[in-house]
Amino acid sequence: RETGVMASLRRLLDLPVTSYYLVFICVLALIGFGLIMVLSASSITAYRAGEGSSFSVFNRQGIYAIIGVTVMIALSYAPVNWFKKAAPIIFIGALALQTLPLIPGLGHEVQGNAGWIRIGGFQGQPAEFTKVALAIWLATFFAHKATKLTSLKELMPAIIGLAAVLGLVLAGRD
Repeated sequence: RETGVMASLRRLLDLPVTSYYLVFICVLALIGFGLIMVLSASSITAYRAGEGSSFSVFNRQGIYAIIGVTVMIALSYAPVNWFKKAAPIIFIGALALQTLPLIPGLGHEVQGNAGWIRIGGFQGQPAEFTKVALAIWLATFFAHKATKLTSLKELMPAIIGLAAVLGLVLAGRD
C-alpha cells in the first residue's frame, strides 16, 4: 500500500464525490473572477453615472451570484431521475420563452441585441435560461442514446433541437 502525499491525493481523487467538489470549486472561482471583472469594468462608470456608489453594479451582480449559487446547490440535491423526466418539458419551455423577444411589445432591445424581454419591472434574456435547458436536454438525450449512436439518423433529434435554439437566438440578434 502506498504512503505519502501522492497516495493521499490519489485516494482523495478516487472518491465518488471528488468530481462534484472540483466542479463546484471551479464554478465558485469563475463566479469570483467574474465579479472582480464586473467591479473593475463598472466602478468608475457607476460612480460617474451618479448611482451613489461605485459598487452598485458589483453589488447587484453579487446578489444575482448568491441567488444562482443557492439555486445550483438546491438543484444538486434533486434526483437524477427528476432531470431525466423534466428535461423535455424544460427544453420546450425554454424554446417557448425564447420566442417571447420576437413578440412585439414583449421584446426589448439592449445595445443592438433584441433578445431581451421586459415584463413589468423584470428584464432579462431568455437565452440564458435556454442555454441551461439545452445542456440538460442534450445530457439526457446522449445519456439515453449512449449505446445507440451508430448513425447520423440517431443524432437528428439533437441536431434539430440545437438548430431550433440557434435559430431563435439568432432571430433575436443575440
